[in-house]
Amino acid sequence: LDGTKITEFLTELQALAELPEIPLAGDLSLYGLDDPQKYITLDSEAIEGSIYIGDQREDGTWYLMLENADHLHIIPDAFVQLLSRSVYDMAILPALPAFTAENLLSVEVVSGDARAVMTQTEGQWDSDNAQVASRAAEVVNSLGALQLSKCFDFLPSQQAVSFAGFSAPTAAITVNYLNSVNVEASFTLTLGALRSAEEGYYATINDDSTIYLIPSSQVSPLLVLLIYAK
Repeated sequence: LDGTKITEFLTELQALAELPEIPLAGDLSLYGLDDPQKYITLDSEAIEGSIYIGDQREDGTWYLMLENADHLHIIPDAFVQLLSRSVYDMAILPALPAFTAENLLSVEVVSGDARAVMTQTEGQWDSDNAQVASRAAEVVNSLGALQLSKCFDFLPSQQAVSFAGFSAPTAAITVNYLNSVNVEASFTLTLGALRSAEEGYYATINDDSTIYLIPSSQVSPLLVLLIYAK
């Protein structure tokens, strides 16, 4: 996990101690605190117990109550949004290789029986299909911009793998390149199903089973090659 995001949450949590106390003016149901669905359970040397989040107010703030307290607090929506982040939202995303026109050797895009291959020799891109080779600039730019946007599932179950479309992947993109020490290396990006136009495709990298999301705009120039694939 990204420690800075955890620290951000803990800093906001600590600031709750400075909030003014508001006396209860009726039953807890008036504040959405009779059966709260959002809460924080703390177990530390400094404090132990739960903090409950009630209803959202018209101005966007929320009701908050400490366990066994006889008063309320009003908290900003920004804190509740931090509370609502999942561990996947806080995950550190792996850095992908830095692909450039100078270090790329070949690109292969495979989907079912369709396969498109481009190879570079001394700055010249070649393919057995001229229309594929003509798209070299778009492919190089796309590879240079590749960046995972979110972790979707760490150590996914077989059900999750199937749900994400990896039983019949959209495509497997394999890139051969020279790494930072000028040694030939290989990188594979496997695309599952399209989650949505906004969130992009489910994706895995190399042999890592973790499922990520990657914007569809970043991989569409690579998928276009399949139109001309043999």
